[in-house]
Amino acid sequence: MTRQGQRRGWIAAGGVLLVAGVIGFLAVQPLDDADSWGSVLSAIAAVAGLVVGVVGLVGARQSSGHGGQSVSGSTVGGGVRQIRGVGGSVRIGSAGTVPAGLGPGTPAVTGAGTDGDDDDGAGGGQSVDRSQIGGSVDQIDQVRGDVEFGR
Repeated sequence: MTRQGQRRGWIAAGGVLLVAGVIGFLAVQPLDDADSWGSVLSAIAAVAGLVVGVVGLVGARQSSGHGGQSVSGSTVGGGVRQIRGVGGSVRIGSAGTVPAGLGPGTPAVTGAGTDGDDDDGAGGGQSVDRSQIGGSVDQIDQVRGDVEFGR
């Protein structure tokens, strides 16, 4: 089980215990007291739900468009260009020619991601991993201007 899965399990178990405790507490209270406590706890739950919703919306808005880009276990006869987060226009010229001698068993890129953070693309980075690339590998990320290739 992954850490995130374990964390979700602990959070779910804590939530179940909390709800069971509140139900047990309200069950032993007189009816008028239980009604008052129920109203207070409902208001607290509503405010907490509102806060969680706002935090979720803000987090989703900040992370939108930042998904990972990955080329893994592939054979590419030309080059690889991974471009994202550009705040202007992009102009790309010719991709160049395929070098002679690229075939199975001739890896041009091997090992971890070329961006140095060993990312599989799921975490938001750019990577080329366990692939045979016959041309250049260009990775452009978060440019707030124009990107132009004119090879």
